[in-house]
This record gives sequence, C-alpha cells and structure tokens, in this order.
Amino acid sequence: METTLTDQAYQGLRRKLANGELRAGQRIVNRTVAKDLNVSQTPLREAINRLASEGIVEYVAGAGAYVCTVNPHDLLQLYDLREHLEPFAAAQAARQVSEAELLELFGLCDDWLRIARQIRDDGRKAATSDEMARWNDNEERFHARLLDAARNRWLMMIAKNLRLLSFAFAVQRQTPQLLGLHEAAITWRDHLRIVRALARRDADTAERLVRQHISRGREYVVRSLRTQGGQA
Repeated sequence: METTLTDQAYQGLRRKLANGELRAGQRIVNRTVAKDLNVSQTPLREAINRLASEGIVEYVAGAGAYVCTVNPHDLLQLYDLREHLEPFAAAQAARQVSEAELLELFGLCDDWLRIARQIRDDGRKAATSDEMARWNDNEERFHARLLDAARNRWLMMIAKNLRLLSFAFAVQRQTPQLLGLHEAAITWRDHLRIVRALARRDADTAERLVRQHISRGREYVVRSLRTQGGQA
C-alpha cells in the first residue's frame, strides 16, 4: 500500500513539474504538496527522494527540497539528448501505434488548432495563461502517448525523464506572451504532420519530423532565453 502511495505522490509531483505548478528554484513545501496530492508526508518524502536521484530535485541543508535550476547550456544539452532518442521512438511508434492512440493524438492536434484559432479570432498577440496551461498539458500528453506507442519501456523511462527535465527547467513554459499565433500555428502543423506519418506507418518520415520538431523547440528555447535576458 505504501508503495502505491509513493508512486501516486511521485506521479503527482511530475505532473506539477510538467505543467509549471512547481518551477525551477522553487521550494517544495511538503505539507502543502501532500495535501494537494492527497497523500501523507511519508510517501511524499520518498517520492521527492526519487526525483532527487533523477537530478530533478535537490536538497539544501537546513532549507528542504528545491526544484533544481540549470543554466542555459545544460538545458540545450537536454535537447541534444532528446534529439537522438525521441526520433527513434517515433520510428518505433509508427510501426506499433494503435488506432486508439492515433485517435487521441489527432484529438490533441484538434485542440491545438482551436487554441490557435482563438488567438487569431480574438485579434490577440499571444495566448492567455489558461491557454498556455492547456497547450503545455497537450504537449505532455502528446509526447507521452508517442513514447508509449514505441513499446520500449527503457526508452520510455529515459526519454520521459529528459522531457520532464527540459520542461521543468524551461522558463518560457510559464510565459504565455511567447506563444503567439505564428508559434501556435507552426507547433500545431508539426504535430499534425507527425500523427499523419504515424497513421501511414511511415517510420522514416515520423523520425525525421520529430527530429525537426525538437530542433525547432531548441531554437524556441534560445529565443525565449534571449528575450528574458538569458545567455544561451
């Protein structure tokens, strides 16, 4: 039972990291987070220890656990690793993805399109905070499903951790003004092309498109870091 609660706390913490509720440099307040996740502090501490062993959380003597911070160079190195692993996963997924998974992926693309159209129709320069949160959630679900479809648990474990690290440390994920109509439209198009390649069982194209998508994400990170005064 304790293992189940620890896993529940661990997955809950990962969700908070992925959607920006816990940000780089932020202290993890055990009592508050345990209440949010509906677990006691014992399994929460064990979950935090797991994240610490993965390099996502660090302990500061006398102060508690904090989400790690990384410099821009480290963040770009994470993208280097993702650019090797995730295209391979996409090729494997093209051979094994199920119809149910394809339907979910197409549905996520539809929601991205709705967000892009809403930005356009409202005449806004960028997304709202709620739209950005939805966009990020879709991004997590899309790539998690893509990795699941590869049917390789070792690849899935490594690639998911790399994605979580790069997302948790990327400040631009909490900056809605960086998601303008142009960026939204390109991201929607990239994902739709990937899903169409998966549906055709075209492993080579899926691999190439995912590599291009991650490369474009790296460029986006560099631009956002410069916008916020970071050094890439």
